[in-house]
Amino acid sequence: MINILIVDDSAEKTGKIENALKELSNVLDENIFNVSDSRMAKKMLTEKQFDLLILDINLPEKFGKNTNVNVGIDILSSLNDDLAIKKPTNIVGITAHEELKEEYIKYFNDQAIFVIQYCEQGTDWIDQLQNKVRYILELKNQTINGYNTDYQYDLAIVTALHDVELESVLKYLKDKKCKKRDNDSTIYYEGFFENEKGKLKVIVGSCVKMGMASSALFTSKLISNFRPRYLVMAGVAAGVKDSDVDYGDILLGDQFWDYGSGKMKYVSETDKTTFEADPNVIDLSENLIEKFKNAKLNNLFVNQIQDGWPIKINYRLKVKIGPFASGSAVVQSEKKISEIKQQSRKLIGIDMEAYGVMFAAKHCTDPKPTAYVIKSIQDFADQDKNDNFREYAAYTSASYVYHFALNEFL
Repeated sequence: MINILIVDDSAEKTGKIENALKELSNVLDENIFNVSDSRMAKKMLTEKQFDLLILDINLPEKFGKNTNVNVGIDILSSLNDDLAIKKPTNIVGITAHEELKEEYIKYFNDQAIFVIQYCEQGTDWIDQLQNKVRYILELKNQTINGYNTDYQYDLAIVTALHDVELESVLKYLKDKKCKKRDNDSTIYYEGFFENEKGKLKVIVGSCVKMGMASSALFTSKLISNFRPRYLVMAGVAAGVKDSDVDYGDILLGDQFWDYGSGKMKYVSETDKTTFEADPNVIDLSENLIEKFKNAKLNNLFVNQIQDGWPIKINYRLKVKIGPFASGSAVVQSEKKISEIKQQSRKLIGIDMEAYGVMFAAKHCTDPKPTAYVIKSIQDFADQDKNDNFREYAAYTSASYVYHFALNEFL
């Protein structure tokens, strides 16, 4: 998204400029600001950083005063002379008076500023303005030295695997198209989550392979390339049997750690090596915890999700909020589950990626996304472990991600 300031004393012209800008899908009404005189323009430029300044050449210094071309030039001079002003990244001059354009075109050209000839009946100026904004949008979407300064997407979704997990998420993505970076071989997918209230701009991708290292690396790339406001990991996980859950049930993580983090210690008395756990716990944001609790309390989306699955399930779908532990290996042992649970008696889920995702989101460069995990149970990491419920679990996770985002972030 980009912030645009229009400085023009003609309400009619300002309205048409705003309409031309809002025809572009990535320009939102709340990111367009307009003022009608020099004094207010300078005030806005000291308070907010703008990606584009659209400046009328002929302006009044104060509202109600006579217009003067020197006022527009004074604003441009202030950008260099007034240290309190935040310089806009791009500037476009605009005028409805052809004679003014001809008279002052050299001055604007010397400042490397493009000037548009506004015409009430024509459309050439619209094409010129929109092309300029498209260029700014594309430039801002690119990673410059690995760092962007603003959010580009409303939501990013990470999955561990392409098969089933990513495929389940992509079914909810409208206007889906592939997205690639020149310096990155990974294929991402962008599109929208949309309902009657509005739409969210979404970017989606899957890790190269399972595991914390892979998920942390992929999440770091995703954030650096696309700067999402929110980031969620979707997919399947192992549940904990005594936490009152079943296959396909939805797990909302509120704490995350690596259960293999700690110290291997030799005990001379027993001549054995023991493991002393020292987990570095990452907590979910309080804001998201409250949103999770509200969704669970009101049983939001759950019946709709279960009814959307074509195969009848003989038990009701449930949602569970609790801690998530990640490790470097696939677990198929009740004894190992018991050992992990000693680190947190409220444990609800085990996987190989969630902690890596949360760690990358917590320690990335600003602006950081608000990260969370929504996974569903495909097995219980015991001797009966199998993939019989993988598709159902991937579906319930992806569906909850979709409904939760539209309900909470619009």
